[in-house]
Amino acid sequence: MDINWSDVWQAILNWLATSGVRLLLAVVILTVSFRLINLVGRRIVRRAEARHKFDKTIAETLVYFIKIILKIAIAVSLVSFVGIDTSGIAALITSFGVALGVAFNGTLGNVAGGVLILITRPFRIDDYIKVGEYEGTVEDIRIVHTR
Repeated sequence: MDINWSDVWQAILNWLATSGVRLLLAVVILTVSFRLINLVGRRIVRRAEARHKFDKTIAETLVYFIKIILKIAIAVSLVSFVGIDTSGIAALITSFGVALGVAFNGTLGNVAGGVLILITRPFRIDDYIKVGEYEGTVEDIRIVHTR
């Protein structure tokens, strides 16, 4: 069996001209959009802190979740743009979400506790608190943990 190298080379060039360009463009868009999302997120938090209209904790947490949702949406859109069927990805994400929900059943209580902390605001970022034998300044509050 002889391999016709000119046909192989022509197939590679055809792929580069069609799918390769889309893949390269998708990687560039992904990189630029992720950096832009991070930049805008940092600016929103800084403005919220400067105006003192928003609680620093709520602003940082909301920006964090919005950034994650935007990045996932962009990634799935670009996967579709490249030509990969996204229905399988949607089913995979759904299955992954159900598996995580079952696996982290106890952690969901912590998530509810984190939401309550954000809503009731018993303490905020930069507050000095004492919990049991631990004490210190609150640096960051997330849904699942507080540092």
